[in-house]
Amino acid sequence: MAPIANRPGPYLASVEAFNPKATQALWREKAEMPTPRGSLTVSVINENIYAIGGGIRENGPFMFISKIERYDTQNDTWRQLSDMPSGKLGHAAGVINGQIYILGGRRADHNGELSTVEVYDPGEVSQSVTPTGKLIKTWSLLRKVLE
Repeated sequence: MAPIANRPGPYLASVEAFNPKATQALWREKAEMPTPRGSLTVSVINENIYAIGGGIRENGPFMFISKIERYDTQNDTWRQLSDMPSGKLGHAAGVINGQIYILGGRRADHNGELSTVEVYDPGEVSQSVTPTGKLIKTWSLLRKVLE
């Protein structure tokens, strides 16, 4: 995580599910996210919910989060997946053909809004793509460079 200017919290890890078909107690508490945060995106593929990026402030400056965590709706459990190449918040995400497209946002090492597109495929190696669609590197290669 990389810091940006201080911002007030608190940030939540709570998860609640709404069942419109239930006759009583329409909202139910579920397992908490491993990483409390705000300004994240969530995407749904099959029975899983993916919590992507975001930010949090813990006893100091606001931090960009690179984590991707998957919630299994059938078992009420969370699992940490591969991190994005760098933390970001304020991005958008959508699912096409089982892949999550992560667009724009802000990053600690970039002044201003991003024009990048990253493609996360839960079943394969994910990729970062330039605004023109040219493949930059796979996430696994980027992780090796950043570590």
